[in-house]
Amino acid sequence: MASVRDVIRSSLRKIGAVAAGETPTAAEEQDALKAFNSLLENWFGEGVVVFASVKETKTLTASDAEYTWGSGGDITTTRPNEVLGAFIRDGTTDHPIDIIGERQYRGISDKSTEGRPEKLFYQPEYPLGKIYLYFTPNSAYALHLWSRKVLAEVTAIAGDVAFPPQYKRAIEFNLAVDIAPEWGRSVSPEIASVARVSYDRLVALNAARQLEPVAIEAFKLSRRYSIENG
Repeated sequence: MASVRDVIRSSLRKIGAVAAGETPTAAEEQDALKAFNSLLENWFGEGVVVFASVKETKTLTASDAEYTWGSGGDITTTRPNEVLGAFIRDGTTDHPIDIIGERQYRGISDKSTEGRPEKLFYQPEYPLGKIYLYFTPNSAYALHLWSRKVLAEVTAIAGDVAFPPQYKRAIEFNLAVDIAPEWGRSVSPEIASVARVSYDRLVALNAARQLEPVAIEAFKLSRRYSIENG
């Protein structure tokens, strides 16, 4: 997956603001980051959301197995849609954590048993998501998390943010179109075409994400009605 810095540098190369192998200045990268965030804001206003994988760290509290995630929560960053992976760092050793579902978590009979956490269940409630750990931490371990989030703003160009390929392509080409005038550059018809097509694909992808839960629920209701009525 590509990072924010990768995407920005690729956009600058596409308009010839930097040559292949050349590194933009810190000031140029910050200017491009502002345009990057403006692009995300405009897309969000149009109903097109960008998903990214974000890595973060939380210091656990001994004897506390539950943590809220979101603005005002125990983890104060943006509430994620899904936890992709996690591990506990104990000294210099990393211990993987299994991401489990609600049914498996409910099946744990004694959730108060203390030790180094080995399992994590994430419940994406709103406005605060909730993390449930098993075992209950017996020390202030460092919990490292990868999650999928809706990205509204990036504050650091070197942050641990990565984009799936379909989002990377759309952002790279559309950011190139947006920043070209500021850099005194023109955009080739080929770049403008890819920017338009890749954006349209994101619109379709977002529409599919929004429609899918409705279709699933309707299917469940239909099956339940048929079974109950023979």
